[in-house]
Formats: sequence, C-alpha cells, structure tokens
Amino acid sequence: MWPWTKQDAPQAASEPPAAAAAKAPAASDDVWVDLLKCSLSEVERDSLIQAGSEEPCEFARGTVLRDGKGTERRVRLEGSELELSVHAEAVAPANPAFQDDLDDVSQLSHLNEASLLHHIASRYLEQHQIYTRAGPVLVAMNPFKRLPELYSDEQLARYQTSTAAAAAEEGGAPQHVPPPHVYEVAGVVYNSLRLRGASQSVVINGESGAGKTETAKIILRFLTQQCASGGLGDELARRLHASNPLLEAFGNCVTQRNDNSSRFGKLITLHFTPSGALSGGSVHRYLLEKSRVVAQARAAAAAEHMSRDHSGVASPPAPLPLHRCRAGAPPYPYLLPLILTRTPTLTQEPNERSYHAFYQLCAGAGDDERAALRLLHPDDPAPDRAASAAGATARRFRSLCEGNCVALASVSRLRHNARTLTFARPSPEPEPSP
Repeated sequence: MWPWTKQDAPQAASEPPAAAAAKAPAASDDVWVDLLKCSLSEVERDSLIQAGSEEPCEFARGTVLRDGKGTERRVRLEGSELELSVHAEAVAPANPAFQDDLDDVSQLSHLNEASLLHHIASRYLEQHQIYTRAGPVLVAMNPFKRLPELYSDEQLARYQTSTAAAAAEEGGAPQHVPPPHVYEVAGVVYNSLRLRGASQSVVINGESGAGKTETAKIILRFLTQQCASGGLGDELARRLHASNPLLEAFGNCVTQRNDNSSRFGKLITLHFTPSGALSGGSVHRYLLEKSRVVAQARAAAAAEHMSRDHSGVASPPAPLPLHRCRAGAPPYPYLLPLILTRTPTLTQEPNERSYHAFYQLCAGAGDDERAALRLLHPDDPAPDRAASAAGATARRFRSLCEGNCVALASVSRLRHNARTLTFARPSPEPEPSP
C-alpha cells in the first residue's frame, strides 16, 4: 500500500534444502491439501463435493495424523472422517485461526496459495470486507452490489486525512491505520506525487468482472476531489467524469459475467501543478474488441476442417448463406459454393450483447434521429409477431438480439442515455462580439 523504494523491497532469502525440509508439516499440524494433486477414488471425490457444486474444492483443510512411507503424509480432512494418504508436495501449512482477523496477508505466518485464498475469502464471506492488503498491493473482491456507505463523502474525507498524516510522518506509515480501502491507494499516490515530485502510477488488474472499471472511477473521484480548488480544476474534473458514460457506451457491453464489461484498454493520465491542483488530463484507449459489433464471445473453431464423406475423401461443404443485418430478411445468393473450407461463423452467446451505444440509440433516439438513421420506431409494424411482442427496435437487428439480451433490469436506461448525450452533444459556440 505504501510506496516502496528499491531498498525497501524484500529480498528473496536463500536457504539450504535441509532448512526447508525442516519446515514441512509434521504430525498434528494444520495443513491445506491440494486435492488436484491427489489420486481420489470416486467415493472420496463424491464425499468432498459441497452442496450446489459439481466438483470438489481445489483445497481442503485438515490435520496431519502421521508421516507415511517416504514423503507421504496421512491427513484427516476437517469436518469429515475422511483420511487421505497424500504426497508431501500436495500439503501446505495452514495459518492459526487467530490470524483470520489480519487485514494484511503479508503478516500471515505462512504464505501459500491455499492460505491466501482462504484468508481473502473468509474476510469477504464472514467479515464482509471486500478489501485486503498484500503489502503495497490492494486486493479487492467484487461484491456485485452497490455499497454507498463504503464510498461516502465521510469515508473519502477520512482517508484524505489519514493518508496526508501518514505522508507527513517520517517513515511514511501512519500510527493508526484505517481499514484497507481503494481511497487509501489514491491518497498515498497523491501525497507521494506532491512530496516526492515524481510521477506516480496505479495499475488496476483483474479478470473480467473483477471491478476494474468501477475501481478506476472511485480513484478518479478521490483524486479530483482531493485537489478541488474551484475554477479551471473543477471544470477539468467535471469533463473527466463526464467522459466515462461516452467511453462506456462505445466500449462496454454485456457479457455472461459482467453487465458493464470494458472491451478495451484505457490509460488515464492526470496532470497536476506543483501545488497539487489539477491542471489537465487525457484518456487513451486501445485494443477495442471490434468483432463484438457483429458477434459476441464465440466464433467457429479457428482451424476449420474439411468435411469428408465415408470414403475419407474431402468433399465441398454446404454453402453458407450471408444474411442481411435485419432479422427476417432473405439471404443473399450463395457466394463461392465450391470452396473447400467453411468460413468461420460468428454467433452470439446467450445473455450477451453488443456495445451499449447501439441499444441506447434504439431505445432513446428521437423522431428526427430515427429518420436520419433509418431506424424503425418500436411501434412500427414488425416483420414477425415475436418482434412485435418484444416492442423494441433493437430486436429487429440480428447482430443486436441473437444473445436474447436487449434490456437490462439492473441499469437505468434513461439515466445512462441522458449522461451519454450530455457529454456527446457539443457545447454551443460563443457568439462573436460585434
């Protein structure tokens, strides 16, 4: 969490194999068993499957009963009478229960994959804490719900005060550290920028649905409020925040794991004066997933195989028709019917859709915009009864409705449309003075 210098970075200590072997779990020690490295019988496997799951967990906690032959350990799994003979490589030491309250995993007695996963999961599930420190890194769990009290103005002011006090103290660490929070990361970065006079970076990384987009917004809010001083700085902050809906409209979409998944990379750069006031900023985008405009998530196999008859001789595949964009339109005539390889077919996964902008346009465009863009009105006659029942313009376009996900109950359509249009419409030009 607190910026490290090269001198502060931990050095990997080399130790002889005998010392490492001496730390191996012994009898009566609590351990984690890597079940993927164990040869389980069908009965043992079925007994480890938890309710609502089809596969056993990757790790199970247990107690070493005794050493087995050679490098084997006899382990009894916690919460059951099941005993397993496992190889020493499949066993890792577990931390004592009193360390479950620690908010920094770097303070744990044992650092291994199972212990780290258990600690972060227990804080999330049992203590309802979504943030955990890992030294200078902040680990965040996506709660998939709004937590307004966690990001209130009071919380923001609290971390503004604590990070400023920590930066003023010699050594850079506060005496009274508040719970882990993304505001703390933003505060440390801002104060390090001012005191050290050097550029700072925040890297937000994670899998799809981890919360990278929302975390970036939270950090941006902290930084712009931290340096708010009225005038030009506030106007720059307003523009930076207002650009988010437009970027998300043309770069975010719905996937099976995320209702607002960013399909592009984003680099936000903020510029500050020596006094800490915001003086400028820019947003660079790259690697937009352009294929999502016409198809979502799934394509035909990359390596297409020739179709073969029973004799094993390659035969031409059936020609594939090309369809117009609108559903129900007749196909074009077949093209190149004698090709020997089948063209990859792009299709949509269920519950996925294209970029938000298309659906916002179909749902909120006015009569003039519909006429200019040749969009059908939702009340116009539909080519089939199913589309008429749906009553949405987006359902008339094959590329927008094959995933059967047109409207989102969790998103205020009108609010998002208004935010997008507010930024997209240019400001009126000032009238020239006579």
